[in-house]
Amino acid sequence: MLRFWLLCFIGLVGCASAVDLTAREDPRACVEEVFSTRLVAGRRVADRDVLSVDDEAVRYQEQDAPRELGLADIALVDRDVPENDARELETLRLVLRRDSPSALRFEELRGPLGVGRAELVLEDRPIGTTARLRGALAALAQRRTDRMRAQAAKPTPSAAPDAPEPGTGTAPAKPAPAARPEKLDFKEIEERLEALKDWLQRGLIEQEDYLRERRELLERN
Repeated sequence: MLRFWLLCFIGLVGCASAVDLTAREDPRACVEEVFSTRLVAGRRVADRDVLSVDDEAVRYQEQDAPRELGLADIALVDRDVPENDARELETLRLVLRRDSPSALRFEELRGPLGVGRAELVLEDRPIGTTARLRGALAALAQRRTDRMRAQAAKPTPSAAPDAPEPGTGTAPAKPAPAARPEKLDFKEIEERLEALKDWLQRGLIEQEDYLRERRELLERN
């Protein structure tokens, strides 16, 4: 019995260490590595030529053509573990959101999906890559949320009133009212609402923040 609890304790410590290491990893560098490198006979070899990675998308070369995958368009990171490589390899399946820009580009490349799902397959990745990529995508989603909040909270500058001429006794003019937020078209509002809903489901924002930002977006129509 003592041995059982000791093994459980060691396992928990190992898991905590792995999570801590993933948390310290640069999420952009993680995405670049996952897309660009595969494992063959225990050696890391090039897979896709990654052109750039930022908080919004990963851009890479495939079949001699540039591709772009929006990170917010990834609905799920699934995985398969080949039976003969159960100890060292896994295949990642990046499932894309229906009707997202990335999914529509995917259909253009590979034809109508029918009842299937749009997914990008990354084969022969080291065991543990799925957890690393999920953590990186969550970190980048949080960055996008923080940036959206900062932009929403930033006041719109208004022109300062002209100072009265000396000796005229003229009262200074009232400052002009703050400009209303720029109107957005229906498609842009719909995309932002979908992103907000996704962040709420992932637990990246609170219900109160979701409702407030949703109301502000609807007012900009």
